[in-house]
Amino acid sequence: MDSDCLVPEGRTVDQETWGACLDRAVMSAYLAGDGQSADDWLSGPEEAAKRAVAWTRVAGPTFFPQSVVDVPTKRSDPFVKDLFQEFLDGLGIEL
Repeated sequence: MDSDCLVPEGRTVDQETWGACLDRAVMSAYLAGDGQSADDWLSGPEEAAKRAVAWTRVAGPTFFPQSVVDVPTKRSDPFVKDLFQEFLDGLGIEL
């Protein structure tokens, strides 16, 4: 995807999974060639945030739920890595 969009995913020890899409507009543009969009494959920002926050709660760091909801609605500028770092920050994950 040439650093334009990203789909981070996680799984709990109980096998609960979550996935989010960072820069949904770009992801949808990539999928449009096949007549699809990000909405066909991925949860919306609110559902993804809910699951990601639940996943983080199990791990124990301090998280910021509103950031986790807001980041998937943003556009990357110019690379999605900045959104990914912001998403991780919202989850309280330091790299």
